[in-house]
Amino acid sequence: MIAVDVSLSMKASDYIPNRMEAAKRAILSLVTAKLEKNVEDRIGVVAFYGRSLPIIDLTRNKELLISVIRQLRVLGEATAPGDGLKEALYMLRGRWPKIGKERVLIVTDGTFNEGIPLDVVAEYAARRNVIVDFLTLGKLTSYDRTMISRTLKLTGGVHEHAGTTSELINKAIKLGIREIP
Repeated sequence: MIAVDVSLSMKASDYIPNRMEAAKRAILSLVTAKLEKNVEDRIGVVAFYGRSLPIIDLTRNKELLISVIRQLRVLGEATAPGDGLKEALYMLRGRWPKIGKERVLIVTDGTFNEGIPLDVVAEYAARRNVIVDFLTLGKLTSYDRTMISRTLKLTGGVHEHAGTTSELINKAIKLGIREIP
């Protein structure tokens, strides 16, 4: 499951052409690499800003995923990654049969300032045995780094930060195809 930040700060143009488009390119590359590696994998997408929204349920349909991801847009103010993670966990709930570890990748530029605290939802994710990874861009605040660190410690995830669009794409692919122990 991929949780994507669609807050106003994703319009910043410090990545080419902007953070939102760079993130979409990275996610598209991840989807392609992951589904080429294992056609049985399923991917879903959640968007978050001050609220969270289910975008597409878990699917193997690469063309549908690509179409939906290309349509992602900046939606509003604030950044509530805890709400995004909660929505992603809800979409994973009841999935049967479980094949391997469940994982959520949060793609964000930080400035966590709204909603349920991320580390609170991470405790629930940990109890459900869900790994939470992060792919970040932009400048993270001290609070963002603290919440990410707590989430990683609880869930066993990894964090990759990228300073350029090409680095973001490479790190997204790396996260997408990484093996889960």
